[in-house]
Amino acid sequence: MEPKLTDGNAPIYAAFLDLSPSRPAGCGAIPLTEIEAYLRLFGHPGCDDAREFVVLIRACDTALLEARAEKT
Repeated sequence: MEPKLTDGNAPIYAAFLDLSPSRPAGCGAIPLTEIEAYLRLFGHPGCDDAREFVVLIRACDTALLEARAEKT
């Protein structure tokens, strides 16, 4: 079952989609340096602070990488 996109998590998902292409060679985790750069440019949409933003982006990233690994 796919998670449902709500108004509350839409900004996080949008940020995750923006960051996703920054993976090294198209695979692996989104580098923390890229997340940090995003925070400097855009702030932490949908979150109370930067730490929460990083945790949520990392959770999205981990879920995607695990789903990809299961398919191979």
